Amino acid sequence: GLLRRPHPVHHQHEGPPRVLVQDLRLPTPLDGEPTKRYHPIRNTSEIPCPRRSHDLRSQTLTNAGYTYLDQVGSGDDGLSVLEFYTMHYRRADPEEWPRRIEAGLVTRSCEVLRSTDLVRAGDRLEYFRPPWEEPEVPLDAPVLYEDGDLVVFSKPAGLPVTPGAGCLERTLLHLARSAFGPALNPAHRLDTGTSGVIAFTRNPETARHLHRAFLHGQIRKVYRARVVGIALPDHFEVDLPMGRVPYPPLGTVSGVVRQGGRHAF
Repeated sequence: GLLRRPHPVHHQHEGPPRVLVQDLRLPTPLDGEPTKRYHPIRNTSEIPCPRRSHDLRSQTLTNAGYTYLDQVGSGDDGLSVLEFYTMHYRRADPEEWPRRIEAGLVTRSCEVLRSTDLVRAGDRLEYFRPPWEEPEVPLDAPVLYEDGDLVVFSKPAGLPVTPGAGCLERTLLHLARSAFGPALNPAHRLDTGTSGVIAFTRNPETARHLHRAFLHGQIRKVYRARVVGIALPDHFEVDLPMGRVPYPPLGTVSGVVRQGGRHAF
């Protein structure tokens, strides 16, 4: 989508910014997402800043497709192409891989591969997923603050930050980079269904600084939930065990579990 860059924000502050986050790793998107492979993301003072709106509306829901890159490790040496992809892309329907491979969507150094071809350690494989229609999501993410190190957005509920659940280009990461350049990276997590403030860093130094600040408890994140139809006291604690629970189309999300969960505090 097209974004209108806001007018620059002029401000002064002493020392490095105090609000940043960890060096995240961005999972490859959706359909057939590898079980163990990730694409690395290369990677305050509370200064009031006017709220700015961006026009993030996309012309179409169809993206440009995506190429999954894999390098064959020594443990996979000698596998067939079909065995390699069914083993490493377990979330995809295994019956779909023969069709995809025979359609010429899997290559090695631009050479089209077949299902029975063998892969060797060090091979660089490419699987091109053709363009698909992404789900509609809210795209209004106003800029709350901007300087040479940070851009802070107000993310609406329903807009993914990084690729997943059918969204590749209709994500805050893609839209933010389209407006402010490819160096932008999310400084911390914010789930798709959660609205709120999210900071993006503009350089590795700022990302490292925020990562340390989070590790040492110098940054605090506060979540607010709206509860309807239930009478609750003004103050209470929830200490139920948390774990992964099924939630289509995301696969799983964090929730209350009966066994094997972790304490909320």
